[in-house]
Amino acid sequence: MAKLRHNLIKNYLFEFLKYSNVMHIFWFVYLLSKGFTVVEVALLESIFHITSLIFETPTGAIADVLGRKYTRMMGMLFHILYLVGLWYVSSYGVAVVSFILAAISYNLESGSATAFVYDTLKEIGEETTFTQRESFRESLIRIASVLGNLGGGLLIALSYGWAFLVNIITYLIAIGIALTFQETTVQKRKEKKVFQLAFIQQFQESIQLFKKNIPLFFAMVAFALISTMTAVLAYYATVYWESLQWSSSIIGFWFAAGGVLAALGAFLSHRIEKRVSLQAILWINVILTSLGFGFFFFPYVSIIGFLVLSFLDGGLYVLMNALLNRFTQSEIRATVLSINSMFFSLFMMVLFPLFGAFIQFWTFEMSFIVFALGWSLIMILLVPQASLKTTNKI
Repeated sequence: MAKLRHNLIKNYLFEFLKYSNVMHIFWFVYLLSKGFTVVEVALLESIFHITSLIFETPTGAIADVLGRKYTRMMGMLFHILYLVGLWYVSSYGVAVVSFILAAISYNLESGSATAFVYDTLKEIGEETTFTQRESFRESLIRIASVLGNLGGGLLIALSYGWAFLVNIITYLIAIGIALTFQETTVQKRKEKKVFQLAFIQQFQESIQLFKKNIPLFFAMVAFALISTMTAVLAYYATVYWESLQWSSSIIGFWFAAGGVLAALGAFLSHRIEKRVSLQAILWINVILTSLGFGFFFFPYVSIIGFLVLSFLDGGLYVLMNALLNRFTQSEIRATVLSINSMFFSLFMMVLFPLFGAFIQFWTFEMSFIVFALGWSLIMILLVPQASLKTTNKI
């Protein structure tokens, strides 16, 4: 029991190191500096999400069958290979392979991370504290991102080589920490019947869950769309601000400020999770996200839009994970969370390069406005279908 409790502390340290990624917001401008066009870089992100779409559910099933510990270690190793490929990128083919590795890394971690925490809490009889702990965990992740963004801006001012080197060393340390994770007894039982539990069974059980709870399916789609819009804005904001001649250290500072607000959003999320309906949360996010994109029509007011969306993103992630974990059993939890990530990948695969194509023909400002209007119309039709309340339980 004591070893399982240590999982929580070790996981906090593991994820702090993982998310203090100094290249997280600068990979886009880095590839532009290597001579690739905006559309080419946008297509790389699309390739990332096509790969993610293919591997998301299988890697979630891998985490359920083989164990969270080794799955997460594999995820970090694949990300290191991605960083090395990006560092020495010499052609578009190398960039494509690097982004495929990055996608597999993301897949291996996406379903197993929160499942690892929830199963640990369930094993020690403290699963009712999940949302509160998830709020703290997400706040810690955002603080790590703040430091990573600040550090990235400063390191890149010296050279990109320093940024890549620091990133790789940090991830190697994280792998060492993951080696000390303790699997839960639920996971150990599954390890004994690896060949009895087929991946297709994991997927089928997850589909049955959604058939019984159609509003949960629509909620996942709505959350994924909101997260996609926030991600599109965040990545293109670096390019937008660089076009305004802002330095990497200034861009890093504003992303750090956004990280602080995201941490605050995550910290406050558990306070409203049991008091506000899911639909109310979604409508608030739809309205504020649309306004946030609207602010980008005015170059030097765009900071306000970015900060608003950062705050929303931090809270939204915690609320969605809390909802999904409460509605699923341990045996398929990582698979269901991976399906949730699969929706995000599907939308990013389409919207990210589409936005890149928009800015090739229009201005950044007009692209932000058109995207916000089209997305708002879709959400007006989608949100009423997600009629669950966050207080509902099965």
